[in-house]
Amino acid sequence: MDEPAYRLAVEVCNATVDKLQRYVCQYFPDIIVQHSKDDDDFAEIRTAHDLIKKTHRDFPSLLHNVAPKLEEELKVSEYEIRLLATQVLGEMFADKSGTELSKTYPHRYTMLPKPQLRTVGERCMDKQYSVRAEAMQTLGKLYSLARPEIEHSDAAAISQFCWIPEVLLHAAAANNETRHMVECFIYQFILPLPSKGEDQATWTDQLLSVLRHVDHRAMNVVLIMSNVKQSRPTLFERFVQICENNGGVIDADVVKHKLKVVVDRLATQFPIVLKQKKICIHSRNSTKADSSSSIVGTMSVILRRRSLWTLNTSSIPSLLRRITHASVSETEANDADIGDIERYGRIAKHALAWISKHYPALYRPHVAELIKSLAKKNPKLIEVSLQALGALGWEANEKRTKDRITKYALGASARHAKFAARIIGNMKENEEVALKVVNV
Repeated sequence: MDEPAYRLAVEVCNATVDKLQRYVCQYFPDIIVQHSKDDDDFAEIRTAHDLIKKTHRDFPSLLHNVAPKLEEELKVSEYEIRLLATQVLGEMFADKSGTELSKTYPHRYTMLPKPQLRTVGERCMDKQYSVRAEAMQTLGKLYSLARPEIEHSDAAAISQFCWIPEVLLHAAAANNETRHMVECFIYQFILPLPSKGEDQATWTDQLLSVLRHVDHRAMNVVLIMSNVKQSRPTLFERFVQICENNGGVIDADVVKHKLKVVVDRLATQFPIVLKQKKICIHSRNSTKADSSSSIVGTMSVILRRRSLWTLNTSSIPSLLRRITHASVSETEANDADIGDIERYGRIAKHALAWISKHYPALYRPHVAELIKSLAKKNPKLIEVSLQALGALGWEANEKRTKDRITKYALGASARHAKFAARIIGNMKENEEVALKVVNV
């Protein structure tokens, strides 16, 4: 606001922070106690929270002792108050005033927000959908703002915000509805798709940066969300096949029946699809006409569940490079004893092993690079390459490559021998090579 009176009030408040803080801290809790949610004037509580947000924008230092009160509200039984507190804390932390407050009171501000944010994180498992959504959106926005600092290894940003993806990913296991919500916020804030000008390597590095700070359980949730592990053809692919094979030849009633069977099965996996299946099958409206309706949300879910938006064939070169740059030691050190380069290499190895196990066809454009990797003096890179080529069903034809694979099959590494044996099994006229291995 630009009114002189308002500017004067701001100046007065900022000049008398020490004297006003105590009264401000008393005022807001008193409002909440006097106006419970059962009263007709619950609007007073909402008004008080709106006033906190406005106050924070113009003179945030007045609210330094109010934030702990909001933290207490996150734990009350009335979900309306939990929701209001989640919204207010989220806006306070995300607003530019939060940064100014941290500069003015660096020690005290650092001590306060992390516990309060952790309390917001607990609301990701709240029994009320609206509270869960507000908490996830708040944390997602904060992580999005802090991402540049986290990726540049800023210690303060890592300490304050790097735990957020793990909390969201753990919440995904609650139920299908919550998983959909988590996917939405991961896609929107934590791992947004690269902009037009960004390359795939940059985006893959962002993925590794997120996985660098999550536990094994959360990492597996990301891998599951990648859609690499699916029975193929998927239901989505089956839907497309039915549509493409119609061509006006098959009876329309037969086609509709097949489509209905597929959509009904999809609806059991994705509740939001159930609400839209009549649109998907029976609607005569054009896509353009439906673009402003809820079908947009449905299609967003379907595209996320259908596409390889986390791991795909474009990710593979960057993941291989991460292993190349990591330690060449065959032994696995404890997590606490390794640096970032080694940790990123370990995560990349885990991701590539997931692809080898569940969708090795993604390696087809990278066979030449995998073959070259077999000549490198990096045991972990060799292991990943042998595993990928074996899972792909690749057949070695060149004599030098055959000899190298035979050497790995006869070597001291059990992992190398296991995957090299698979490759030998894929070779045509492999009796000679197999005899060399068996007769040793």
